[in-house]
Amino acid sequence: MEKKSPRHLDEWSSTPSWAKSIKLVIASRWFQNFILVMILFAGALVGLETIKTVVHEYGTLLKLFDQIVLLIFTVEIALKILAEGYKPWRFFKDGWNIFDFLIIGICLLPWQAPFLAVLRLVRILRVLRLVSVLPRLQLLVGALLKSLPSIGLSASTPAIARPEPARNQTGLAGGESRLP
Repeated sequence: MEKKSPRHLDEWSSTPSWAKSIKLVIASRWFQNFILVMILFAGALVGLETIKTVVHEYGTLLKLFDQIVLLIFTVEIALKILAEGYKPWRFFKDGWNIFDFLIIGICLLPWQAPFLAVLRLVRILRVLRLVSVLPRLQLLVGALLKSLPSIGLSASTPAIARPEPARNQTGLAGGESRLP
């Protein structure tokens, strides 16, 4: 009887060597830390762009840095897709990859002047990519999202079931009695 190897090992053995090399780079600690620093830097850039004096003095430099960060994120997404070898659609099986792809894709769209405010809001979403980079944060966000219905129910119960205090109706609060 022939022993079957686990599916992920079969996939790894059928993955081209160039894709394996890319996967190893993407999975490396230095690459993950670099992307984490870029996400934080992108957040700092968005924050700096809210200060008028900074934008007036360094606006061109801020835009250049923003374009460099966007280029880095685009290369990261491309590497992740290439790391799937001859099956690039596997990249889209992970919801966090889809999230990253959409944020970067929206940031790459050509924007006209009326949409600049929207662009700033979308760029803030790049900071949310921290969730996709940090697995522990994914677990925390997932648990928080699952608990939202319970939290909402717990918060609304006292407001619904709160009886009117009896002392307000009997005049014990120091006011006139409402009783006959």
